[in-house]
Amino acid sequence: MRSGSFRHGVIALGLCGGVALAGAAESVNTGSVSPDVNSGLASSGPIGATGQTMPAKFSAENDALDKMPIMGHPLPLTAEQKRMVYDSLAAGSEAEAKGIAVGPATALPADVTIHGLPDNVTEQVPALKGYKFVKLSDKIVIVSPPNRVVVGEIAK
Repeated sequence: MRSGSFRHGVIALGLCGGVALAGAAESVNTGSVSPDVNSGLASSGPIGATGQTMPAKFSAENDALDKMPIMGHPLPLTAEQKRMVYDSLAAGSEAEAKGIAVGPATALPADVTIHGLPDNVTEQVPALKGYKFVKLSDKIVIVSPPNRVVVGEIAK
């Protein structure tokens, strides 16, 4: 008799648990639960998407970033580092390149001379190691030497 009661109790408990799970699933499917960043529910876009992983069709910002060439993304320099680099390079004896218009992700013409960065600049700003530069009248452009592509610019 005892084992029969125990068996009926387990069955009843299983049924109650199943009903509770079905109710929870129904509330998720109908959208009656508010979106929560930690639960993975997204109010717009795919489940689990964050600001960085949101597909471009749902995020205008990510759409614009997707269309920008990788080399067009700005160098990770602070305003203080940019000022120090500009002041150091502008004071140097390298001649300014004349008559060219370049920006990030563009290749320099073959006749433009690129110069090595001084040691004091690369010691203070390690992110610039391996790059070279060209001095223009209104800015300094940072160049990747193997392909002569502009990877960054520092304005006056």
